[in-house]
Amino acid sequence: FYLAGAALQRQDDNVLAHYAGTGEMRRIMNVPADEKFELSPRRKLARDAPDAVFHSPYGPIAFEYDTGVYLLKNVQSKFESFVQQDYLRTIWGTANHNRVPTIEKIMREEEGLKGQVILSEWWRALPSP
Repeated sequence: FYLAGAALQRQDDNVLAHYAGTGEMRRIMNVPADEKFELSPRRKLARDAPDAVFHSPYGPIAFEYDTGVYLLKNVQSKFESFVQQDYLRTIWGTANHNRVPTIEKIMREEEGLKGQVILSEWWRALPSP
């Protein structure tokens, strides 16, 4: 990682991977990097808080990046928590293309959950214009 600020140099590798993955998700979803897109300031990853929240004109949208190490029961638990917190939608990103259909299945089974799963490979080159 290239870290522009000294504060980021003290972050755990897993947190940095979440920041990178979440940033790529924001780019894929064409969400501006402004005050409406808020990264979670936590140092430890929390079950009940998404990695970022986009405060859209229609309501808050949860962004969660999965490095591929979440147990499936933890994915379901996060979805339940996001529904309880009344997020309009949940955007779930993962860098593991084999994991996408599994997460989509869990998402479909969660009552009240609306959202989508996207492949967020933050280390890949940007597409040519």
